[in-house]
Amino acid sequence: MLDLKDKTPYEILDVSETAFAPVIERQLRHKLSLYCALDREATDINGDNLREIFEQAAKTLIDTNLRKQLD
Repeated sequence: MLDLKDKTPYEILDVSETAFAPVIERQLRHKLSLYCALDREATDINGDNLREIFEQAAKTLIDTNLRKQLD
């Protein structure tokens, strides 16, 4: 089980702070394929939906305004 509670979007997706959108999107697809099978809802150790966590992390890093707020 993953514990993503205190992780930053960078740590959740395993990308550097200088990563560009294509790298972030590739990591999102990779994480979804590893942890989120189509036939079940995957959750982390806290019961949070992994798909939502990964997608929100990617959205935050791709959106320049949200990323500035994070940094």
